[in-house]
Amino acid sequence: MFRRQLKFKLFLIFLATVALVIALMLVMMNWSFKRGFVDYLNQSDKTQLTPVVERLEDYYASHDSWDDLQQNPNIWRELTRPADAEPPAHMPPHREAGFGDRFNNPSWPPPRHPSPMRMEPPDFANPPASDRTAIAPKSTSLELGPRLSLFDSKRQHIIGRASKMNDANCTPLHNDWQLIGWLSIEPVSTPSQSRDLAFVQQQANNLYIIAAIALLIAALVSVILARRLLQPISALTAGARSLTQGNYETQIEVSGKDELGQLAEDFNILSNTLAANESARRRWIADISHELRTPLAVLRGEVEALQDGVRPTDDKSLQSLHSEVGQLNKLVDDLYQLSLSDLGALNYQKVEQNISDVIEQTCDSFRARFNNANIELKLKLANEPLWALADSERISQLLHNLLENTLRYTDSGGSMEISGHVDGTQIQIDIHDSAPGVEQALLPRLFDPLYRTEASRNRARGGAGLGLAIVRNIVSAHQGEIDAQPSHLGGVWIRITLPKATGATA
Repeated sequence: MFRRQLKFKLFLIFLATVALVIALMLVMMNWSFKRGFVDYLNQSDKTQLTPVVERLEDYYASHDSWDDLQQNPNIWRELTRPADAEPPAHMPPHREAGFGDRFNNPSWPPPRHPSPMRMEPPDFANPPASDRTAIAPKSTSLELGPRLSLFDSKRQHIIGRASKMNDANCTPLHNDWQLIGWLSIEPVSTPSQSRDLAFVQQQANNLYIIAAIALLIAALVSVILARRLLQPISALTAGARSLTQGNYETQIEVSGKDELGQLAEDFNILSNTLAANESARRRWIADISHELRTPLAVLRGEVEALQDGVRPTDDKSLQSLHSEVGQLNKLVDDLYQLSLSDLGALNYQKVEQNISDVIEQTCDSFRARFNNANIELKLKLANEPLWALADSERISQLLHNLLENTLRYTDSGGSMEISGHVDGTQIQIDIHDSAPGVEQALLPRLFDPLYRTEASRNRARGGAGLGLAIVRNIVSAHQGEIDAQPSHLGGVWIRITLPKATGATA
């Protein structure tokens, strides 16, 4: 159900987004087209004014004024008819060539040239009775005529619709290169002609069809994208469900390099980490059980021997029991210390100090034991101080575990060498001991809890294998690093690197 809901949500998100974009584009394109079309109509109207301008200029050339035109609206309507309107049909065939012939002759106006004579135009104010019907404007003259206005050279209104001039929509009129007036046209704000409205409607219908097709394509793409994006999510969901059931070896297929692919890789890493932790947990429980079982078995055997009278209850028997209890107590204490260091719960009080003093004091406390074990302890520290931000008690505990480890496993007659120096921004401490050594392949596991290099090693030679694990945690808490390599003395070389205190001075 969740998978289907998520797919449906993704589909709705994609579809709604695309639909919103298409709607906005449709509105903007429709607005832009109408505005552009209106501009086109206004520009087209201006191109149709050319013959009207020529008629008005010739009229003024014949009358030397606009007075008669202002008093005769019929003449104004005839002069402002469109170029494609039919000329008047009332002109008699016997009329001489004159101003009236300019409305009948398709080649009118004639070429402009100076003339010594001026023809007198017919009286349009009082035409013959047979001619009066021809003065009425044709239907086509309504396209431009009602929107035209005439102004004189002083911008005074003569005739037409507008009473004030709009310079942006005016065309100057000239006679012999002198300004005689202005012809103004009122711009259209919306298409009004039937053919224009039909064209606009057709374009709008085309936009609606295109939007519908785009929306359909968007719906199909949304379905594909939702399904494609949901596949890795479904795999992650199934993998997570498998992890909750304890199947830590679950792996999912990485199908890309994008964020989902990276998430799949992280999931596989998490699965491997959980599997490794689970394996370590089981091994840890088994090792702890084994370590606790051994001293408890020894204690039980000795107690039963005392109960059965096999061994006498004397100071020697009590000392043996006390030794076994001490071993058991040491094991429990080490486990407690290791658990605290793993959790980061050890109390660290770090201050800038010269850890050379800590190293010398700890080694001095072990010299007597090293002498008794016939192991030579050499200390080679640099003359310069080893300033570090450290907890002296934890550093001492770290060295104590390493020295104790050497005492347990180094053969008599051997040696241990501790050196320290500053290497750039780091402090390097090297600890070498003599034989026996550890195989190269086993060195990285020395710091694992409860790990012993020899499976047959008995408890008489050492502890439970927790000391080096605690050492590693202390070094990590000081933002340092620890590593184990074969030593030139024949044993193990442990290198500890700690950050140098930046504010320290010698």
